[in-house]
Amino acid sequence: MLRCYLSFLMIVTLGTFARADNAPGKNPSATEVRASVDRSLGFLETKGVAWLDKQKCIACHHGAWMVWGLNEAKDAGIAVDGKKLDALTTRVVAMYMKDVPGFQTKKGGWVPSTYMLMSQTYAPAADAEMPDWRKAANGIIVAGQGADGSWKYQGQGLERPDQENDEASTLWALLALPHGSKADAATLAAREKATSWLKTVKQGPGIDSLALRLAVEARFGDAAKTAELKDELIARQNPDGGWKWSEKRPSDAFATGESLYVLSLAGMKSDSPAVKKAWHFLVSTQKPDGSWLCNTRKPTGGSEISTYWGTSWAVIGLSRSLPPAAPSAAGRRRRPR
Repeated sequence: MLRCYLSFLMIVTLGTFARADNAPGKNPSATEVRASVDRSLGFLETKGVAWLDKQKCIACHHGAWMVWGLNEAKDAGIAVDGKKLDALTTRVVAMYMKDVPGFQTKKGGWVPSTYMLMSQTYAPAADAEMPDWRKAANGIIVAGQGADGSWKYQGQGLERPDQENDEASTLWALLALPHGSKADAATLAAREKATSWLKTVKQGPGIDSLALRLAVEARFGDAAKTAELKDELIARQNPDGGWKWSEKRPSDAFATGESLYVLSLAGMKSDSPAVKKAWHFLVSTQKPDGSWLCNTRKPTGGSEISTYWGTSWAVIGLSRSLPPAAPSAAGRRRRPR
């Protein structure tokens, strides 16, 4: 499973295919955004299941993102087959648990578990009882922490410094670790060490560093810092309504979906101008099959994995930023913890 993950992390230098109709104009309504998400669900399920069947691993870009995206869509009031989703979730968890003995021996494997557990589907509330598989995954994450308090990036080379890679990995781990009364002493110590390390590290210039720092502050930090980072993220939105992974890249579905998701965690409402512009960017660049074409470094277009990951983030960001469809949907909606 980790091998599958490592084979592709170069895609986060991606850009997104934009059709000619991605020009300033009328922003889509919530109904149109729901339709856009709905068009993507078949793509997520079909490609996600095919990956599980062929690769026999959940990686972090197919299995984990499939169930995360489908759960976000369901919580936004979009029709999702609950029984099928439960079965997919059970399958993903079982595949992860199968590899736990190897992860424990190597003191590795925390990267895919971090991405999986980061989803609101899996991250427990502060005082929730954790299932056995979640406790095992948490132990693997804690074991992967370095002596300095960081989690080292384990993927292939990216167009950003090693420290920025480690910063992003550490922020993801912090978001995945449980907190509150159900967190054991080792977890609390790991959290404290990571927080101390992050204070010594300058925030990286990429969107990942900013978005993830905002997510951590929104969940665990103070209101003033959350507001500061929120304003900074909004200021980075491009005129086309999207966000870009790095200064050298155009707006893309990956960075835009991630930014929408994190801004929602920070309390931004669906009627915000920034959200409306992001909706326009994503809806206008969606492909007919429901996906978003995300490019790798190669100028010829995106790969299977980059497109799937970018599409998943678009679904997650759009779903989370939607207003509740009905009171019943509002009751199911996951909110920042």
